[in-house]
Amino acid sequence: MLHLRLMLPADRTEGVVEFLREHVGVAHLAVLPGCAVKPAGDLVLADIARESADEIVQALRERDIDRVGAISLDSIDTSVSTLVERGGERAR
Repeated sequence: MLHLRLMLPADRTEGVVEFLREHVGVAHLAVLPGCAVKPAGDLVLADIARESADEIVQALRERDIDRVGAISLDSIDTSVSTLVERGGERAR
């Protein structure tokens, strides 16, 4: 699993969250409205299957999130969650 962190303008959040919510490779999703300071906007956090990372990052770049905000990925060494297991299986 990978931890995805997005900082994005508030007007982009709804579309991005909807995409992530419906993507089979996303296990956990959190939105923290107004938490981002530089750039100002929202913070979106998600745990995603490694198998889905390229597809998800490409879709975010197509939405210009890399230009108007930031996309970060970190490796998760340990995650105890049935959703994580299911997400990894479905993403394959």
